[in-house]
Amino acid sequence: MGIHHASGLFEAGNINLAKEKGNHLDLTLSHVQGRSKFKASAFYSRYSNYLSLIKRGSGNTDFYHEHEPGEIEGVPVYDYSGVGAKYYGAELEFGTSLSQGGWTVSPKLTYDYVIGKRTSNDAYIPRLTPQRLTPSVEVLSGPWLFRGEVQLVGKAKLGENETAQAAGYSLVNLLVQHQSGRHVWFVKGTNLTNRLAFNANTVEEVRQFTPIAGRALEAGVRVFF
Repeated sequence: MGIHHASGLFEAGNINLAKEKGNHLDLTLSHVQGRSKFKASAFYSRYSNYLSLIKRGSGNTDFYHEHEPGEIEGVPVYDYSGVGAKYYGAELEFGTSLSQGGWTVSPKLTYDYVIGKRTSNDAYIPRLTPQRLTPSVEVLSGPWLFRGEVQLVGKAKLGENETAQAAGYSLVNLLVQHQSGRHVWFVKGTNLTNRLAFNANTVEEVRQFTPIAGRALEAGVRVFF
């Protein structure tokens, strides 16, 4: 328990928290026909005691401490809490493959979505992962592999007592790879459009100050023994 100086908030622990308890149900359906494959998964989880870090929403919401001699600073308080909660969502995936003249082209589409809520007040659990849709294509020819994808991320849900909402965004990623014996040479580019975006999984006190990584280029070699 204490002030987290990286995030600028006070994390209040609770030594009386019970163990996390929940029941889970998963259902998966897959279908393969020729070179095409479809997979769908759905899940539902219900917790009698879900452990989460939740921002204090009313009453004594700030913790005051002496930041510098003679300087009193108030920081938000987050409580480690055990709450009743339910999670449900789905994952979808479709891929196929086409071959022509020594080239193999494999387009793929994936989608995932999750909802988490407290059972007592129906408020969203903080820091939920937004829904994501990712179309991609992989091209293979001899020792060469090319892979491109566009990751489309939706607007985040505002969790309990949150006010800073993470907007939706899109990321363009590209991989070029060449295999020679035990060596795999690669060049990988991420966020090629240099999109300014923020991660919904971080606490909101730093969410608007810690964007995801901008445009990056990485080159290297992997050696298999």
